[in-house]
Amino acid sequence: MEISEDTLRKTRNCGNDFSCLNGGKECLCEAVVSSGYDVLFINPNSKKDCIYCTSFSNSFLCHCPTRNEIYNRYKI
Repeated sequence: MEISEDTLRKTRNCGNDFSCLNGGKECLCEAVVSSGYDVLFINPNSKKDCIYCTSFSNSFLCHCPTRNEIYNRYKI
């Protein structure tokens, strides 16, 4: 997958060393729906702790610039 350099720079605090770009889809949290360019509702991958994942009511939001670009470009 190709991700813009600008997006990679915005993802300064990736605690998973960009594993989403190095492996298969199993390392990505499951996308439920996008609420816009920079927020994605997800089912979090319980194997990984991520600072970009926050709970909201009964849902989880992903604010990771790289994960959101993956979804917006590739619908994964």
